[in-house]
Amino acid sequence: MTYPAGTRWRYGTPRGSSEKIGELELVWELHGDPISDDYLPDEISADELLEQWLTWVWQKKAFHPKLGVPHVPIEWFVHGESAATFEGAPPIDPLDRDDHFGTFYTHPTEEHAGEALNWLRLPVRDKLWRPGRADKGGFIQEATGFKPSALQPALDLRLLGAAGVDWGDRS
Repeated sequence: MTYPAGTRWRYGTPRGSSEKIGELELVWELHGDPISDDYLPDEISADELLEQWLTWVWQKKAFHPKLGVPHVPIEWFVHGESAATFEGAPPIDPLDRDDHFGTFYTHPTEEHAGEALNWLRLPVRDKLWRPGRADKGGFIQEATGFKPSALQPALDLRLLGAAGVDWGDRS
């Protein structure tokens, strides 16, 4: 179950020089979904962008390095109320040594009760593609209804078939 809206977390730098308190959320990015950066919703529909993205995925063979076809990698970020808090989410693979939230901050605890944060219960941001709200990659959720579960490593393109999308090879 996702933490309720308004849950505030306390975390700081490892040396204790600064502390932050605020809400946290997970932000997802499918490999290649920043193609939407070049458009606005009045210029191109979510369905048209989805088609462009699927073509790009197949032409670039942009599949998950371990899972392969038809899995497209999802990158995860932790966003806090403070604009200065935007870091990679903690990795699910213990062999992943890239910098992430835990490199720069202590493990968050709930502001009042002190409960340690369970990363899988953080809310996942909705990404939309409509006039007035053009989120990077929002065309995917807008066109298909797909929104990943917290820290899900990849999108299996076959799931898009449930939304009536022909996701097959375009190379």
